[in-house]
Amino acid sequence: ARPRPTMPRAWSRTVAGAELNVAAALARLGWPAPAFVSALSSSRLGQDAEALLREALGITAADSIAAAEGIAEGGLPFRGLVLRRAPGKVGTVHITGSTKVYEREDSVFSRLDPGWFPEDFWRSLLVPGGLDAADELARRSLTCLHMSGVPPLVSPSAARVWATALQSARAAKEKGARVLVTLELTPRREFGGYLELWMMTVPHLATLDVLVLSLNIMSPLCTLLGDRTSSELSRLDAARPALQGLDTLVATRLPDELRSVAAVDGVLSDALKEIRRFLAASAGGSAALPALLVTAKL
Repeated sequence: ARPRPTMPRAWSRTVAGAELNVAAALARLGWPAPAFVSALSSSRLGQDAEALLREALGITAADSIAAAEGIAEGGLPFRGLVLRRAPGKVGTVHITGSTKVYEREDSVFSRLDPGWFPEDFWRSLLVPGGLDAADELARRSLTCLHMSGVPPLVSPSAARVWATALQSARAAKEKGARVLVTLELTPRREFGGYLELWMMTVPHLATLDVLVLSLNIMSPLCTLLGDRTSSELSRLDAARPALQGLDTLVATRLPDELRSVAAVDGVLSDALKEIRRFLAASAGGSAALPALLVTAKL
């Protein structure tokens, strides 16, 4: 007998990402003007994605702006979506249970033109009134730039835009602008290697105020910066079988000596101190180092 055809499974669409999560959280906390910068397909699927972005940020279509020619003329409005639209695909991830299939090749974001987001664009966004603005209050207002380590691994063009944003933030800081820069390193193996991401990050360490690390990068980072004989590395390695996703530890899979919040906190705290010592030694004391932050779910 022929097998009966299976019924389609229920599925849902949503938008996600480290940068969007922070923008949405700031909007809900009452941040006066959160903005989300990206490149998106002009297709129907892209329009649907834009609607989901507006919903996540709690903004209306009128708040959204397109990053087209002349977007930087006269400065940028802060609140809303800063999007560059072009024909092409939308990058997606299909999730079924614990399986994730990423499809980002040939998406508009992966093929974006670095000229869409040049230094002038970031300067207008980060310092809306300009450093020479008469309004001292506008000049002294705080702007927060939050980025993740995903874009530089998506494509060379996305990596260039990512680097340009960080370079622009550093230039603004050096001229007296109040810009807070946070970078979230939560790499997935699907996007590339830890070494590649870290080498791209190193030139921008002095620009960062906060470097957010996920649990899955702690051991590789200690290995890259230190040596395999590190006592902290062996303790981190002991916790690796319990790691689920980016930041969750399954308590029942942990060694007995690590099955408590205090024990996990102690391991992570000591590991962060060791990473900071590695960074300080490599910088030779000549550059400021960002605060290090890691969160874990137990």
